[in-house]
Amino acid sequence: MNVSFKEFPASYRWAQSGIGFALVVLALGGMILRLCPDGIKTIVLSMIGLLIVGCLILSHYVIIRYPYISLVLPNDGDPFSTHFASAGSRLYTVLKFIGLVCPAVIALAIALAGFRNLASQITFVYCILLFLFMLFFTFIYEPVRHPTITTFVRSTLGLGIPLYPIYAVTIMIGSWRCGRALDTQLPR
Repeated sequence: MNVSFKEFPASYRWAQSGIGFALVVLALGGMILRLCPDGIKTIVLSMIGLLIVGCLILSHYVIIRYPYISLVLPNDGDPFSTHFASAGSRLYTVLKFIGLVCPAVIALAIALAGFRNLASQITFVYCILLFLFMLFFTFIYEPVRHPTITTFVRSTLGLGIPLYPIYAVTIMIGSWRCGRALDTQLPR
């Protein structure tokens, strides 16, 4: 099947573009805030926050609505494959290592310091969930066997991986939908 990226659902394309755009706006937000008069800073912060929340909601929608879309690869490439050509590259290996080490070190530091307040407890649980996901992602994950995870990674341009605990329920729902959709399509 010969499919171009422009033929993919608009929400999937917007999710990829939106995440990148939101990060650029977030990175430039400090500079924008310095240039704004004091009375407008709250409005600018609100707009940046709404943009980021909107992009996150859109990526949740894509994972639930199109959990299997990663099984279709466009012939002209998409932003993810353009910027991250090979999953076996050294960059991927280094990023996976960082993804394994950082949450483990943070969780260990919190455990050693003691759970002093609710924020430390939530951060500890978040880091443990992220560490478990990174173990799966590093050693077990295969794009074809786990299409919903692949859709999650591709629709967030890989930038959603540190936010996995926020996406956990969405990925479970998407995986359930994907399994049902693929079961009805496969011959018995």
